[in-house]
Amino acid sequence: EATGVLRTAGEGAYGIQALSTGGAGGAGGGSFALVGLAGSAAGSGSGGAVEVINRGQKLFTVHVRRTGPAEQDQKLNSHSKLNCILACIQAEKAGADEALMLDPDGFVATCNSTHFFIVRDGEVWTSPPEYCLGGITRANILKVCREAGIPAIEKRFSLFDVYSADEVFITGTFAGVSPVREVDGREIEHLNGPMSQRIREVESERKFEEYANREGDIVTGIVQQAGDRNNVLVDLGRVESLLPRSEQVDGERYEQGSRIKAVIAEVRSGTKGPQV
Repeated sequence: EATGVLRTAGEGAYGIQALSTGGAGGAGGGSFALVGLAGSAAGSGSGGAVEVINRGQKLFTVHVRRTGPAEQDQKLNSHSKLNCILACIQAEKAGADEALMLDPDGFVATCNSTHFFIVRDGEVWTSPPEYCLGGITRANILKVCREAGIPAIEKRFSLFDVYSADEVFITGTFAGVSPVREVDGREIEHLNGPMSQRIREVESERKFEEYANREGDIVTGIVQQAGDRNNVLVDLGRVESLLPRSEQVDGERYEQGSRIKAVIAEVRSGTKGPQV
């Protein structure tokens, strides 16, 4: 029987995560859970993302721990996500957007569906990889920080460090770089502070350069690789959200973005590729 957790909620936005492969009778043979929260609603454009950034995320530290390799290696993106689901439920019951999870020794590990970062004295800290997935966005954030000369450190730290942090943010495919306003009822000093803003800008710059260098090809590739209409819309929405919106500010880059937007419009209308 396909079972899962469905979180409905206020202003948050959610991602779907597969829990397990089911029997032969189910649609797709699997079960899914809505375990993410942390970005703009997929395909909804940039307005939802701005709202999430301005509002900030509310986190709650749960009793469910991330386990070590002897129990279940947390670096494996396996179908068994029971600890994340239990953490998600506990956080939701506590009125939070996301669960903050600790490692077996009580140090901060990660969140139930996103990665966790804090800013202290000009440094960006995140937990070492032993108790969390590697994470594409996590790796990108560490990379762009170091390229921009921002000290980015993987280290163990405690809730004491979190509560007294200058800034806190979470990252993920849907989340992007989402600021945190509160952890365990304690307000973080700076919501969407200068470091969070700078990291978001340099990461968006890097993504735009990748897309702009390939111009319309990225959109064509999305259409060719997407399994269904919803996947196309989600990916096109993410591409579109990164494009410059002001000709005065961005100059030549705005022209590159306009060419990508034109291809996206063709795809949506059915002129180019399958109609979405």
